[in-house]
Amino acid sequence: MKRLEDMNLVDDFLAHSLTAHKTYGEEASRYITGTASRTL
Repeated sequence: MKRLEDMNLVDDFLAHSLTAHKTYGEEASRYITGTASRTL
């Protein structure tokens, strides 16, 4: 099990909140995956 210091709970919470948002979730998901694919 990971220690609390090793977990990035804030980032996980923010990413989930943004992508689950009724208004902005779909667009945010597309933006995140588009950015991720360009940086890899």
